[in-house]
Amino acid sequence: MLNTMIKKQEILDAFQFRFATKEYDECKKISEENFNFILETGRLSPSSYGFEPWKF
Repeated sequence: MLNTMIKKQEILDAFQFRFATKEYDECKKISEENFNFILETGRLSPSSYGFEPWKF
């Protein structure tokens, strides 16, 4: 139960930490594993009108 609560809080924290990016640092890279994880979470996210699947 505690582990589930921690995971839920981590997800809420991530959603609360969002902001618009106005500049990109081309020197900073993310791993392919992390990139694929980001794409998968976006793919699984619902849309406001239910028009899934997403296209990225």
